[in-house]
Amino acid sequence: MAAGLITHYLNSVVDWEVGLYQRQMENVSEPDLQVETEAVITQQGFQGYLQARFPDRKDIRVTKFIPLSGGFSKTTILVETYDKHSGQQDLVIRAERSKAVIELYSERVVDEFPIVRLAWEAGLTVPEPLWVESDKSLLGTCFIVSRKAPGRNVGSSIGATENVTSGMIASLAMEVAKIHRLDLSRYTDQMAGTLLEKQWHSASDMAKAALDVVSYWRWMGEKAGIAPSTVLERGLRWLEDNVMPCDQKPVLLHGDYGLHNVMIDDDRVTAVLDWEVSHIGDPAEEISWLLCSAGDQLDEEAFLKLYYQAGGPLISEYRLRYFDVFQCVKMSIAPLAALKMLDRRIDNPQLPVFGLRYIYAHTSRLTQAIKRAEEAKQRLIKTQNHQTNTG
Repeated sequence: MAAGLITHYLNSVVDWEVGLYQRQMENVSEPDLQVETEAVITQQGFQGYLQARFPDRKDIRVTKFIPLSGGFSKTTILVETYDKHSGQQDLVIRAERSKAVIELYSERVVDEFPIVRLAWEAGLTVPEPLWVESDKSLLGTCFIVSRKAPGRNVGSSIGATENVTSGMIASLAMEVAKIHRLDLSRYTDQMAGTLLEKQWHSASDMAKAALDVVSYWRWMGEKAGIAPSTVLERGLRWLEDNVMPCDQKPVLLHGDYGLHNVMIDDDRVTAVLDWEVSHIGDPAEEISWLLCSAGDQLDEEAFLKLYYQAGGPLISEYRLRYFDVFQCVKMSIAPLAALKMLDRRIDNPQLPVFGLRYIYAHTSRLTQAIKRAEEAKQRLIKTQNHQTNTG
């Protein structure tokens, strides 16, 4: 009885805070995203950089230079070059911003590049990484240069921007299964010195991996200076108290696998982009986020069937529901951090929209997500008890 009253009280306080975010969001409109382009690198500057880097190609010219709007952690620039020796080259620059909303696992491009290189060498579907420039003094920032992959984006982190076909869904399942079944023990040299190497040696089981990622996001909230929040504390404490043992070994995760981070061409994934959040963890974390971010475009049961057919490891219902709660918490911390940045930075009109809109979208799901997870947990315990009694 007492436990039920406490839960009711916590839910009431959470509902009050969620209502506050809803009221704040009501008058938020979309900004002109074209206003926000932090293009430190210029076309002329990059052309001079290439001529200095490749002295045998002094005739090289940058014929197209298109900074893309959007993006919170990196600036993306589409580049076309031409020289007599190599002909036309379609490249992508991924450059560090002066300020990031939150500090991701591999926020620096020098940390992200070896992970992308590992993925390329392992045969995963990523754009070919060409080089990383770590000397900030040359063009004002550090950056990665890759070949441009064919295709288009078909969504954002909150849903699809066009109809997702059955062929796309099958390809999404196949590509994420390839990531999760990658045998990292074959790539110890490529992991040397990276965060992945440290995590690979320390992530002994799924339960520890889950607690590690929850601890990481609690730390992210504290580092961002987010004010005390009943919603966040409710979610974080529930996650810390409800990890269950699992004898499977943690796997490589992309960390932000969704429609916004894949290129699609002819109904298939042609590239998995942006590996700055990659880490070792539970594949349920990745699948939960993909299903969440794709909105109503992916049916969970049908997608999991395709995922298993492609060799993805088995995932229990409870682990999926556990990470549904985690997504609510993670995607509440990030927008609150964006709002906190307004104290220090007012040149990005995306920050308040991202903060107010996303905070409500995800905090409003927390109470129901916890309820569904607790129901799944009880079913799992009941099944385990039955197996023990009949074993």
